[in-house]
Amino acid sequence: MMGPGMMGAASTNDRPWITVMLDLREELGLSAEQVGRLFNLRDGFAKAARTKSEALEKVERDLDQLVGPGPVDLRAVEAKLKEAEAIRTDLRLSRFKVIEEGKAILTPAQRGKFMELAKQ
Repeated sequence: MMGPGMMGAASTNDRPWITVMLDLREELGLSAEQVGRLFNLRDGFAKAARTKSEALEKVERDLDQLVGPGPVDLRAVEAKLKEAEAIRTDLRLSRFKVIEEGKAILTPAQRGKFMELAKQ
């Protein structure tokens, strides 16, 4: 089992950075207003992510219906695959945008401290 300090560089992109900021609110000296804004960002993203994930699940179910032992309409399969990848890309990009919005809520000093604490 890997601890936080043992994670590879690729897995740090998947950390819930807004939640980490909120967990470190005292160490970072976040104001009540900053905490509220971060909660709003996190909750808004969670709601949007649920909607996008549900859409992705539907596309994947549709794709499952298109393939089978008989002839497969490859154009329809390709369209569904592209639709699924577009949703995945949108979901990931939305996450990165929200993280950047969260970082922008912090002061430069708080961002510096956050970067140090996040390395641990």
